Amino acid sequence: MPQADPICEITVLASLITSAVQDVVREYSNAGHILPSLNSTQPGPLDAPHLYEEPACLLVVTSAKSILLGKPDGMPLIELAKQTGIDSGKLGRILRMLAMKHCFKEVKPDVFANNRLSMQLVSTNPVSVLVGHMTASSTSPHDTHTIAGLILPPQRFVQAMVGWGEIYAWGRVSKDAVICDVGGGNGHATLCLMKEFPHLKVVLQDTPVYWNAQYPQTVEKQRVHFAPIDFFVDEPVPKCDFYYAMDNGSHLLIHAFVLQHTVRDSTNSSLEQVPEPLLANYGMGKIRLYQQDINMMTLVSSKERTLEEFVNLAKQGGFRFEHLWDSGEAGLLEFSVA
Repeated sequence: MPQADPICEITVLASLITSAVQDVVREYSNAGHILPSLNSTQPGPLDAPHLYEEPACLLVVTSAKSILLGKPDGMPLIELAKQTGIDSGKLGRILRMLAMKHCFKEVKPDVFANNRLSMQLVSTNPVSVLVGHMTASSTSPHDTHTIAGLILPPQRFVQAMVGWGEIYAWGRVSKDAVICDVGGGNGHATLCLMKEFPHLKVVLQDTPVYWNAQYPQTVEKQRVHFAPIDFFVDEPVPKCDFYYAMDNGSHLLIHAFVLQHTVRDSTNSSLEQVPEPLLANYGMGKIRLYQQDINMMTLVSSKERTLEEFVNLAKQGGFRFEHLWDSGEAGLLEFSVA
């Protein structure tokens, strides 16, 4: 078989990319939408149908016990299934879905361990309660009244509010940094912060009653400034270092890991080396396969199978594997009668 001209191949590829970009621009324009920036981390239109899978998987693991705690080498899936009472096949697929998002780590086939992100889901960590608080019940006013939804699990709501203060590295914030707690109510979130990090200052845009009763020294030392606000008229206090405002569209404020230079320095042991950029299975580039696996499980009690599983299944039916025709997400398997 004659080899294709590499110049011709790369030229055709460039034409395909250019044509595809033009199609995307045209479709966004026809729909009246602004073309999203490549720098945006917000979910796009192709992500929207799968946004339910991750919180559903998080809810499963936070509802189970913290079995992996203290086991850095991980635990076999069979043992995890026994201790949680969850079917091993379903549990493994849930954990792999989360591992694709760098929550948990599959150290080897069917052996899972905690990592820095999944440690936030340990039951003793208040941050873990946020998962149940944000995923177990709808907060949409079209589904249920928001306040009623918060009254039902009051203990979980209180713990979740404590968790907010443990997410961001407040200890590294400069002295006298000012946080504007927009619509802070009784100031429960920033009150916990100031008790833990007394170098912070707060502008609370709501009521001062709670602070005078619970933490009067902050008022006396003028570390808290109260400013009334009407969301429909006023704007938040300007020139603050941080603005704390939560609603259905808000995102958690997290501490970003500052990546070092891409050239690794094996001679300097004092520097923490940057982790490998991709998982062994190419990470998010293959996420749709894992999302579809969760869909198959929840909708028709089935699954997406690996190549090895397809080969074993075909062997049971009297077929022999011949070839895998790889076409990205839609590969083709060829079998023949054994």
